[in-house]
Amino acid sequence: MDWDESEPCDAVNYDINVRDPGRQMRWTSDMDSCLSAILVQQIKQGNRSEFDYKWRPAALEASVLAINEKFQLYLTKDHVKNRLKTWKRQYDILKELMNQSGFEWDEKRKIVIANDSVWNEYIKVLISLLLVSV
Repeated sequence: MDWDESEPCDAVNYDINVRDPGRQMRWTSDMDSCLSAILVQQIKQGNRSEFDYKWRPAALEASVLAINEKFQLYLTKDHVKNRLKTWKRQYDILKELMNQSGFEWDEKRKIVIANDSVWNEYIKVLISLLLVSV
Protein backbone atom coordinates (compact mmCIF):
# COMPACT_ATOMS: atom_id res chain seq x y z
CA MET A 1 0.00 0.00 0.00
CA ASP A 2 1.35 3.44 -0.93
CA TRP A 3 1.03 6.27 1.55
CA ASP A 4 0.66 9.96 0.80
CA GLU A 5 3.51 11.67 2.65
CA SER A 6 1.28 14.56 3.66
CA GLU A 7 -0.93 12.10 5.55
CA PRO A 8 1.32 9.14 6.40
CA CYS A 9 -1.35 6.80 7.76
CA ASP A 10 -4.99 6.18 6.96
CA ALA A 11 -7.16 6.22 10.05
CA VAL A 12 -8.26 2.69 10.83
CA ASN A 13 -9.99 1.51 13.97
CA TYR A 14 -8.33 -1.72 15.09
CA ASP A 15 -9.65 -3.60 18.09
CA ILE A 16 -6.20 -3.80 19.66
CA ASN A 17 -5.47 -2.60 23.15
CA VAL A 18 -1.85 -2.69 24.22
CA ARG A 19 -2.42 -1.16 27.64
CA ASP A 20 -2.23 -4.65 29.15
CA PRO A 21 1.54 -5.15 29.64
CA GLY A 22 1.17 -8.93 29.49
CA ARG A 23 -0.32 -8.81 26.01
CA GLN A 24 1.79 -9.34 22.92
CA MET A 25 1.66 -6.47 20.41
CA ARG A 26 0.82 -7.63 16.89
CA TRP A 27 1.73 -5.32 14.04
CA THR A 28 -0.38 -5.28 10.89
CA SER A 29 0.96 -4.57 7.42
CA ASP A 30 -0.94 -1.25 7.49
CA MET A 31 0.82 -0.32 10.73
CA ASP A 32 4.19 -1.30 9.21
CA SER A 33 3.50 0.83 6.14
CA CYS A 34 2.47 3.72 8.36
CA LEU A 35 5.61 3.43 10.48
CA SER A 36 7.73 3.28 7.36
CA ALA A 37 6.12 6.44 5.95
CA ILE A 38 6.58 8.28 9.24
CA LEU A 39 10.24 7.29 9.46
CA VAL A 40 10.87 8.49 5.90
CA GLN A 41 9.45 11.87 6.93
CA GLN A 42 11.64 11.85 10.03
CA ILE A 43 14.76 11.21 7.93
CA LYS A 44 13.83 14.18 5.73
CA GLN A 45 13.47 16.30 8.87
CA GLY A 46 16.95 15.28 10.03
CA ASN A 47 15.82 13.05 12.90
CA ARG A 48 18.20 10.23 12.09
CA SER A 49 21.90 10.48 12.72
CA GLU A 50 23.99 10.48 9.54
CA PHE A 51 26.94 9.18 11.55
CA ASP A 52 25.58 6.01 13.14
CA TYR A 53 22.05 5.91 11.61
CA LYS A 54 20.38 5.90 15.03
CA TRP A 55 16.97 7.45 15.43
CA ARG A 56 16.75 10.64 17.42
CA PRO A 57 14.14 10.67 20.22
CA ALA A 58 11.96 13.05 18.19
CA ALA A 59 11.61 10.46 15.41
CA LEU A 60 10.46 7.77 17.83
CA GLU A 61 8.09 10.18 19.56
CA ALA A 62 6.57 11.25 16.23
CA SER A 63 6.13 7.60 15.24
CA VAL A 64 4.39 6.72 18.51
CA LEU A 65 2.09 9.74 18.35
CA ALA A 66 1.06 9.19 14.72
CA ILE A 67 0.46 5.45 15.05
CA ASN A 68 -1.45 5.82 18.30
CA GLU A 69 -3.67 8.50 16.79
CA LYS A 70 -4.31 6.77 13.48
CA PHE A 71 -4.83 3.26 14.85
CA GLN A 72 -6.26 4.21 18.25
CA LEU A 73 -3.54 2.33 20.13
CA TYR A 74 -1.40 2.90 23.20
CA LEU A 75 2.05 2.15 21.84
CA THR A 76 5.24 3.25 23.54
CA LYS A 77 8.68 4.01 22.15
CA ASP A 78 9.67 0.49 23.19
CA HIS A 79 7.04 -0.97 20.85
CA VAL A 80 8.49 1.03 17.96
CA LYS A 81 12.08 0.13 18.90
CA ASN A 82 11.15 -3.55 19.06
CA ARG A 83 9.46 -3.33 15.66
CA LEU A 84 12.60 -1.78 14.21
CA LYS A 85 14.63 -4.67 15.67
CA THR A 86 12.22 -7.11 14.01
CA TRP A 87 12.65 -5.31 10.69
CA LYS A 88 16.43 -5.54 11.09
CA ARG A 89 16.25 -9.30 11.72
CA GLN A 90 13.98 -9.78 8.70
CA TYR A 91 16.29 -7.67 6.56
CA ASP A 92 19.31 -9.72 7.66
CA ILE A 93 17.49 -12.94 6.67
CA LEU A 94 16.57 -11.52 3.26
CA LYS A 95 20.10 -10.27 2.72
CA GLU A 96 21.49 -13.71 3.61
CA LEU A 97 19.11 -15.42 1.19
CA MET A 98 19.88 -12.99 -1.62
CA ASN A 99 23.61 -13.65 -1.17
CA GLN A 100 23.02 -17.35 -1.84
CA SER A 101 23.20 -18.73 -5.36
CA GLY A 102 19.80 -19.43 -6.93
CA PHE A 103 17.69 -17.00 -4.90
CA GLU A 104 16.02 -14.04 -6.58
CA TRP A 105 13.70 -11.20 -5.61
CA ASP A 106 10.23 -11.26 -7.22
CA GLU A 107 9.42 -7.56 -7.52
CA LYS A 108 5.76 -8.14 -8.34
CA ARG A 109 5.02 -10.36 -5.31
CA LYS A 110 7.72 -8.80 -3.07
CA ILE A 111 9.14 -12.18 -2.02
CA VAL A 112 12.32 -14.20 -2.37
CA ILE A 113 11.97 -17.01 -4.91
CA ALA A 114 14.02 -20.05 -5.86
CA ASN A 115 13.33 -23.44 -7.34
CA ASP A 116 12.63 -26.37 -5.01
CA SER A 117 16.11 -27.87 -5.28
CA VAL A 118 17.71 -24.58 -4.17
CA TRP A 119 15.34 -24.29 -1.19
CA ASN A 120 15.88 -27.95 -0.23
CA GLU A 121 19.66 -27.55 -0.29
CA TYR A 122 19.46 -24.36 1.75
CA ILE A 123 17.27 -26.08 4.35
CA LYS A 124 19.69 -29.04 4.55
CA VAL A 125 22.57 -26.64 5.24
CA LEU A 126 20.56 -24.82 7.92
CA ILE A 127 19.60 -28.07 9.64
CA SER A 128 23.20 -29.31 9.61
CA LEU A 129 24.36 -26.00 11.12
CA LEU A 130 21.69 -26.23 13.82
CA LEU A 131 22.68 -29.81 14.67
CA VAL A 132 26.35 -28.86 14.92
CA SER A 133 25.57 -26.00 17.31
CA VAL A 134 23.54 -28.18 19.70
